[in-house]
Amino acid sequence: MTDIERASAVEPVACQTRQSFEAREGGTGPAVLLDEVSSEVGSYIALRPEQTTAVALWVLHAHAVEGAEVTPYLAITSAEKRSGKSLLLLTLQQLVPHAWYAIAPTEAVLYRKIARDRPTLLLDEVDTFFGRNAAQHEGVRALLNAGHRRGATVPRCVGKNYEVHDFPTFCAKALAAIGELPDTVADRSIQIRLRRRAVHETVARSYRREVEARLTPLRDRIAEWAVDATPALVDARPAFPEALHDRAADAWEPLFAIADAAGGDWPESARRAAILLSGGQLDDGSLGIRLLADIQEVFAHDDRLSTTELVRRLHGLAEAPWSEIADGRPLTAARLAALLRAYDISSRQIRLPDRRAQGYHRHQFEDAWSRYLPATPSGDRHVAPDNPDTDATAAGANPSGWMPTESEAVARQARHEPRDLTLSDFSAELLKSDRTLEEAVLLIDRRIALET
Repeated sequence: MTDIERASAVEPVACQTRQSFEAREGGTGPAVLLDEVSSEVGSYIALRPEQTTAVALWVLHAHAVEGAEVTPYLAITSAEKRSGKSLLLLTLQQLVPHAWYAIAPTEAVLYRKIARDRPTLLLDEVDTFFGRNAAQHEGVRALLNAGHRRGATVPRCVGKNYEVHDFPTFCAKALAAIGELPDTVADRSIQIRLRRRAVHETVARSYRREVEARLTPLRDRIAEWAVDATPALVDARPAFPEALHDRAADAWEPLFAIADAAGGDWPESARRAAILLSGGQLDDGSLGIRLLADIQEVFAHDDRLSTTELVRRLHGLAEAPWSEIADGRPLTAARLAALLRAYDISSRQIRLPDRRAQGYHRHQFEDAWSRYLPATPSGDRHVAPDNPDTDATAAGANPSGWMPTESEAVARQARHEPRDLTLSDFSAELLKSDRTLEEAVLLIDRRIALET
């Protein structure tokens, strides 16, 4: 059973919830509403299918946010301007309840507006709060760091007597920014990364009055659905794909609950979207976790490495930061030791074939790897080549066999799959296995290449 199939199993309470929703308004339930939101949003903005799924679920969640303990931020980002971020926010403005579209509000306005109205916050140009200006906006960052969980507050002194007041920060939030959000915010978000529309991608032109006229009746129907939905969603306990880490599972939980209530294709579509948008992500903002992942890669089949050899291999990784980590200078043994100390890993005297040296045993990293790095579908966090001496060299790695990336390892596995299956049978067996969708596609592509 795949991650998606396993996670698509619907809890009994979700089945009961779906029946109660479908009974209202002559069968117009969440599935119909989700389909309509997907169609409307997709007509104005060029989104991938998994992104459209996530946006539609988030819109219904914004209406039923009182039934959730955690609200995920919808993080709408792009590498460049003119990619549709503001247009998506303005479209959402016509679909969500108590919409508040804001650009660069002050800390005081944000706190008081959320405390008074609990709006659906549509915050544009969020990147202006970070980077070089981050020190001027610590209050906004505090709100974003705390505002995803019900009951969280930020204390502030107010009035002439400086009385302490706890401002609530919980409400549905969509954030738009150029570039990446800080990891503390991104970790609480469902990432919708937009690209500038290609010539062949056609969308309807958005005229504000026409969009408002089309979407307002849909918003009103969603609001009516939420009246019954919210109390029932409180008790929902959806299943999760194994590929999601804990924080991602928290973010997707209220969306899975809505998908399960909708039934049909939505439970599976929601899990597939979650895996594609949030599954198996490393904390790219953490240098320490990047270091753990790269050490896992360079260790390969070795059970011990000297500090000198480990540093040398890290320097040799393509697109890794270790060759110029500090002001253009490469990672040193001392800096390596300092970074690993946070994970209770320290160098020791190890025995090598020709000498003793300061270095690391593989088993020293295994606990940290299991805690901080995503698992492969088999549960292992490392895939070594079947024959490291020959396969690594054939793949263009260095002759010691320490190089293979995860994608190379999966590709190698395709070479060793049984060849007595037809291509169609091979594809069917993969899709029924425990592999993620991405790995199955990679293996099928590799098999096609081998056949041709």
